[in-house]
Amino acid sequence: MGLFFFLYNYVGINLGSSSIKLVELEDDKGVPKLVTYGFTEQSVDIVKDDSESAKNEIVKILKKLTKESGVTTSKAITALPTFSVFSSVISLPQMSKKDLMSAVKWEAKKIIPMPIEEIILDWYVLGDEPKDDFSSKFKNIFSKKKIGGENLSQKQEPSKNIDQNQNKKVLEEGTACTNDIKILLTGAPKNLIVKYIDIFQKAGFNLLSLETEIFALIRSLVGNDKSTLMVVDIGAMSTNISLVQNGIAIVNRGIGLGGKSISEEISHNLDVSFERAEQFKFDVGMNSGEGSESSVFKTVEKTITPIVDEIKYTIDFFKNQLSCLDGGKEEKIEKIILTGGGALLNYLPEYLQSQLGRKVYVGDPWARVIYPQDLKPVFQEIGPKLSVPVGLAMREIIS
Repeated sequence: MGLFFFLYNYVGINLGSSSIKLVELEDDKGVPKLVTYGFTEQSVDIVKDDSESAKNEIVKILKKLTKESGVTTSKAITALPTFSVFSSVISLPQMSKKDLMSAVKWEAKKIIPMPIEEIILDWYVLGDEPKDDFSSKFKNIFSKKKIGGENLSQKQEPSKNIDQNQNKKVLEEGTACTNDIKILLTGAPKNLIVKYIDIFQKAGFNLLSLETEIFALIRSLVGNDKSTLMVVDIGAMSTNISLVQNGIAIVNRGIGLGGKSISEEISHNLDVSFERAEQFKFDVGMNSGEGSESSVFKTVEKTITPIVDEIKYTIDFFKNQLSCLDGGKEEKIEKIILTGGGALLNYLPEYLQSQLGRKVYVGDPWARVIYPQDLKPVFQEIGPKLSVPVGLAMREIIS
């Protein structure tokens, strides 16, 4: 009876650079229903640290968090960090589907900043019906750990972080309103994929799917909204900016600046402890105020300037290059959704709205999830931190 009861439960697990977060959802007649959730801080960055000890530490933390959170299922979905996955829009002349496959692979070899043999490659014609991330290409290694006949359980070279700024030149070379075929090209390092599979197997999970964080964020924050918008995920160590059209992320850009950088700057400028700076950051945020409040505001404003500039660049890029993707009609970015721990800064939506001239709000990953109403005050405070695991757990429930 117990086995049957948990048959349609799924746990979304996000291995961040400074924390592990999980959310378990039940499929309640096609509607996600909360079972449990949990998160814990950790100092191991699994993307950058390829040591066996780092993997074992993550497994240990994951097992402990799973037990303490009362997770009832072994069926898990996880995600690769957006910054670790190459993503770019390329333009190709009209051609047959057969020729297009060869042309895409040829272009990929020229623009992806690592050997094509070391990545899982996928591509999608913009304007077609939206599809899921390239998880289907991972299925043949979930149990065998093989890709193209190569045994990937052997020692691999350390995974390389893919610089999203490498995309800038490639993207700017295209023009939006031509008859060329626009292709969204994505690639993930094979050795990073194998690392994630190993971790989840050792932690006792049946890994159903592996996607990128932005797909989970679109699922939890955007839903069926087909308008053109932006998702800005402000994490502890980095910020990811994604341009979403028709439910697909057509541009992803990453900056190595997050909530920790803001706290460090406040700590340095005001000569206070890091813990005190964290409190100032969330209490004051983007409230200009007077005295010490003004000092905190100016520090935060200066620190997040690169994020604001990157958002402005992406808006201009869309206006100049990509606004005619959807059937040749002009489009505009209607809104900006904030998520991640940094989205909880006081007055941040209002500040960005004044700087960008767009509607800005903090996304609610719980909007389509059934949960006890007495948890609503808690979820309003921690909701943005759990957007990714909520979206991951929703994958097998929401079609």
